[in-house]
Amino acid sequence: MNDQTNSGRSYLGQDTAPAYVPTSDEKTMAILSHVLTLFFWILPPLIIYLLKKDESSFTIKMIKNVDIAYEFGKIKTTDQLSIGFALETNDEVTNAMHKLARKNFDIVILNSLNEANAAFGVDTNKITILQKDLTQVDFPTQSKKQVAEDILSVTCNLYKETKRMVAEVL
Repeated sequence: MNDQTNSGRSYLGQDTAPAYVPTSDEKTMAILSHVLTLFFWILPPLIIYLLKKDESSFTIKMIKNVDIAYEFGKIKTTDQLSIGFALETNDEVTNAMHKLARKNFDIVILNSLNEANAAFGVDTNKITILQKDLTQVDFPTQSKKQVAEDILSVTCNLYKETKRMVAEVL
């Protein structure tokens, strides 16, 4: 590559900068336009940050992006499911229920930082699954593999029920 053309910048193997780079909001809307084709979508929380370092310290600046889960909740159809996660430290069920309603989730998987042998740094977890119909299922502390199987089981059962209800309407 020619250093004069590149000016020390990397353009992913290209000699010149791309003509157009979409903004974060444009990328989000592109994702949402394709989401309508999905039957259900599991939404982990997304965190985007900038890290600034100097010789003695560093600063993390959080950047607020479009809330994809919230936006999807506004446009999802009756035959789509939206599943979210909540990690709470206080008023766990209340806060998770607010997230369920605010983001139009069908299911929220609640993780607690107050549970021993759960969440981070261990191979086990304890979850509570909250559903839009206000059903609450508390699971025991178990392997993360079993937790994943339980989440899929509840999700698939809800999907089958949703599909049955949509078929009845049609």
